[in-house]
Amino acid sequence: MVEKKYSNIYNRIKINLSLHVQLATIVLLTGGLLWMLFFTPIPATHDIFHASRHSIGILACH
Repeated sequence: MVEKKYSNIYNRIKINLSLHVQLATIVLLTGGLLWMLFFTPIPATHDIFHASRHSIGILACH
């Protein structure tokens, strides 16, 4: 019986990142996402996060 190996991109690409790089990436991506949500000029998104900005207390809104 011949065993068939299916090759896909996940088997070919192996990226090893240190714990520090992984944590830095998570912090930067999360910070960037929060920055975009809290300071967006889009009115619909701004209205949703308006109360959150005021409740944090350190972010000026207007």
